[in-house]
Amino acid sequence: MNHREYLERWSSLHGYQEGKGPTGIARGYLLINFYLAKPFVVLRIPADVVSLLGLLLACLALLERNTLWAPIFILLSVISDGLDGAVAIARDRATKWGALWDSTLDRIVEALWVLTAYFAGVPTWALLIAWCAAATQEYARARLSSLVDNEIGVVSICERPVRAIFIAIALALGIYNLDLQNISIFLWMVFQLAALAQVIKYSYQRLQKSMM
Repeated sequence: MNHREYLERWSSLHGYQEGKGPTGIARGYLLINFYLAKPFVVLRIPADVVSLLGLLLACLALLERNTLWAPIFILLSVISDGLDGAVAIARDRATKWGALWDSTLDRIVEALWVLTAYFAGVPTWALLIAWCAAATQEYARARLSSLVDNEIGVVSICERPVRAIFIAIALALGIYNLDLQNISIFLWMVFQLAALAQVIKYSYQRLQKSMM
């Protein structure tokens, strides 16, 4: 399978119309996953096993929360996030169970990111607001997908890679300056609330359109 076939298959599985698919940063992210997944495909490692890599890295981030390893592990965990899907598609092993397994682990991994930030000393209230907004965004997207032909919906300004970057920056800055650490978490909170508004607005418009 080449990268074009991979993108077409991914787009089909995520509700894009034929001939359409992700663009810009999202397309670049998928292509990176495609090439990083090649060793796992060659070694015939099951996608469900690859899914555990992100969980392992998030656990390591929590254990190393007061060192520079924490942000590194968080960034590696989000990079690994798309590997399982890429492996499943490349091996033609994409299943509904795999999608459920992946989504469940994604939520656990994000909870570990938040715990890491909490124990590192970031403002609890801002962290909780951002996390609740992120969880609500993902639930709204999943519900829309179940209601409207498996549609993935709008790509917001604060998807999982952006969340990981904000938390990783906060952890790195917190080692040297708590004030700068707090700014990063506040920015995540603002971006996440804006992203939630984006998803809710799009979902409302899409559902209204589907009833016409």
